[in-house]
Amino acid sequence: MINHENVNYKQLRDVSSNINNKRLRKSTLIVVLLVAILTISIFTFPLSTTKAYAQSPYSSGYDHGCDDVKIANPDDRYINQPGKGPSYHTGSFMNGYYDGFDSCSDSNTPPTTTSKDTFKIIIEVTNDSFRDIYGGITVSVDHYPDNLFKPAYGIYFPAGETLYKTFSFESSNVPVGTGFEVNIDYGDDYNQRQFGENSPSNKAEVIHFNIP
Repeated sequence: MINHENVNYKQLRDVSSNINNKRLRKSTLIVVLLVAILTISIFTFPLSTTKAYAQSPYSSGYDHGCDDVKIANPDDRYINQPGKGPSYHTGSFMNGYYDGFDSCSDSNTPPTTTSKDTFKIIIEVTNDSFRDIYGGITVSVDHYPDNLFKPAYGIYFPAGETLYKTFSFESSNVPVGTGFEVNIDYGDDYNQRQFGENSPSNKAEVIHFNIP
């Protein structure tokens, strides 16, 4: 005689075993997929970090400065294109630019952005305060019968950052030894003034201000 109770128990046990095996395979597959995803992430992240580091503002500025050395006409250089001047870049970028320009210069190329036909005054303004400030910069170069005057108004000085502004003049109007005056106005009627002179080094003259 067939014991139906034993048969039914065996069938139930087999069904339960199959269900457990399926769950185990499913769990194993999920674990394998998670390990694969984690492994890919580990190897991908350092590559992304390296790429981001290579494109740092300083590195980008250095490359542009080095490239500009090879361009004879200052008007064709990257830094003199609309929307590409010093005021459009961070201090880190411009530091890299100047370093790159100097490093890639040879004995026949001026070591800064000044060429034999252009005299440049680079104004650096560091806002050391905790608030953004608006103001202006004016440059007056000694010249007979009237001084050469160039203003720049409505300038934004971001808190904790350095802004760069370049003023260019024809070298024929500014011989070596010519003096100039730079004024910055900011905030509620605050003013700073510095004097400089076109030196014989054939470099751009750099004037730095600090807003306290």
